Amino acid sequence: MDASETLRRALASAEEALGPDYPLTMGILGNIGMIYALQNNLDRSVPRGIQASEAFPWLTRYLTWVEHRKGKENLETQATLEMLGHMHFVAQEYEPAQKYFERHLSSYPAGRILPPASKSAINCNSVGQTPCLPAIVVLGRVWGDSCLR
Repeated sequence: MDASETLRRALASAEEALGPDYPLTMGILGNIGMIYALQNNLDRSVPRGIQASEAFPWLTRYLTWVEHRKGKENLETQATLEMLGHMHFVAQEYEPAQKYFERHLSSYPAGRILPPASKSAINCNSVGQTPCLPAIVVLGRVWGDSCLR
């Protein structure tokens, strides 16, 4: 039995015993999404986006819960928005990625200073790689395969 199967069983038990919106239940749900998201980054034998597509429904459900329960300025909400945007970007699904990144940026309180842009994102073209999207640079992190090498 693999980790995702174990977590699915734990999720079913938690939903039955605690309810579908209980924090522990949602934590398990988020962990299932993270397993698929991380497998997408680690398993090079599977075409990119296969596990990511499995992660989307789990993380989207978790995002809905955490955003409603903790608010859009909460770090968990922001991290989930950022992860979903990144996963869509890597899967070359740029419109959904942009929507998640825009939601992520709008989740910052007014007047809060965003992290400075990454130097590696700025120098992306100097090594003959595809330029990073400006919205990605604003997040202060480098996203996408073309900028990670």
